[in-house]
This record gives sequence, structure tokens and C-alpha cells, in this order.
Amino acid sequence: MPSVDRWAAICQVLGIPFHTGFGAGACERQITRHQIFGANGLEDGEGQNRHDLPAYLTGEHWHVIEIAQSVCAGGWQPGDLLFFAQDDPLADMPERLIGLWCLVETQAPESRQLLGRCRRADDGNSAHINLEDPAGGPTRTNLKPLKTSPLRLVLPRV
Repeated sequence: MPSVDRWAAICQVLGIPFHTGFGAGACERQITRHQIFGANGLEDGEGQNRHDLPAYLTGEHWHVIEIAQSVCAGGWQPGDLLFFAQDDPLADMPERLIGLWCLVETQAPESRQLLGRCRRADDGNSAHINLEDPAGGPTRTNLKPLKTSPLRLVLPRV
């Protein structure tokens, strides 16, 4: 059975529209942010648009995180790209994201984006989460996320 990438390549050669995941869109692929996950967490990365993305990444706005050379985290290798769809149907549903790798925007006192695996909050509040650090650091507890997007695609560096 061919992989999804192989099906996409076959369909592209035959001129057949191919799409998986969320609704297919006709607009150009857009990356709202390309960041690097390094030893100090998320940092601003390079360009806003990468032309080496697969053709089936269209119609969505993506947050893209690249694993830095200095960090091997979450089973990923340096150079791997992690994709988080901005309009994901599971976004902002903490109770449905338990156990998944997510990009989480937190609120004051220090508003920032964090990468980690969602866990049930220690305080039992269903609107809060604990966030497991991908690099093995301490788990952040009882976070009230402003925005939460699950990891949808990993493109390994080749």
C-alpha cells in the first residue's frame, strides 16, 4: 500500500487533484511563522515562506517549527519541520488534546508560545493543561492557554 506521500506524487504526475486532512483550498500555502526550537525554547527563525513544502499543504495557514541542530527533542532530529495548522478543528479544545504534541500560546504574566505534550492539569480544571517539555525539562503546570494547536505533520530533514 503506497504511503500518503507516494499517493500525492502519483496523483501529481497524473494531474489528479489529491488532498488529505482539512478542506482543500485554492489559495497559496501560507506560513504565518517559522520558528526554531533550540536550547532556549522557541526563537524567531528564517523566512516566512518555504517553497520546498509538499504540494498538499495548501489552503491552510501554518505555524512551522524547525528543530535546531543543538537539540534532539521529542524523538525528532535536527532539521525536522513540525507543522501546526492555525485553523485546526481541535484547536483550543484542551480536553481533546491530552497526550498530543501542541503549540500553546500562554497568557500573562509572560505571554509566549510553548511547544510540548499536553497533559491533564494538576488542579483538575478542564480549561487548564500541564505541558510536558520536549527536551526533558520540567513540566509546566496548570497553564491557561490562549491558543492551542495540535501537531499535524512532521517533515523529516532529508
